[in-house]
Amino acid sequence: LGRHGATRWVVMVFGALPGELVNVRITRNFKGYSEARLLRIIEPASDRVQPRCSIFERCSGCQYQHLAYPSQLAWKQRHVQDAFARIAKVKIP
Repeated sequence: LGRHGATRWVVMVFGALPGELVNVRITRNFKGYSEARLLRIIEPASDRVQPRCSIFERCSGCQYQHLAYPSQLAWKQRHVQDAFARIAKVKIP
């Protein structure tokens, strides 16, 4: 997920990590966001690692495999906390 321009338009990009600078091509536009294909990583994240699965880029079944394991845990925890806060209106410490 990235945000673009002054409007902070949401662009979902499979394979890009938080904090990376990437070059993408928009593939689909929706009312509130766009989807894009990752073309090139200009500045990789410091916690980017080589995925262990040979079909990672084609499958997307294990979408965080290119993120170092400790960072995967932190990312997933933030994702769950955000979901509880936005959807259930429950704050988890």
